[in-house]
Amino acid sequence: MLETKQVFITEEEYLAGELESDIKHEYADGKIYAMAGASKNHQRIVVIMTRQLGNFWIILRVNLFHLILKLKWVAGFFILM
Repeated sequence: MLETKQVFITEEEYLAGELESDIKHEYADGKIYAMAGASKNHQRIVVIMTRQLGNFWIILRVNLFHLILKLKWVAGFFILM
């Protein structure tokens, strides 16, 4: 049986790596996971949903973000990184 070595990546290492990477990754508990790229159809759906829901969410005072932003889960809330 092959043994795999677990490598812990710090948040700072992850963010530095993202600046140089051609693909996006997700960071969770010291591990990084490659994310699939978005297709043209996916982007169209995002634009349509954003446009349709945007005004409604403003009324509710909810912030709407695009997937390009990096968010961090801290004490029950997402914060911008």
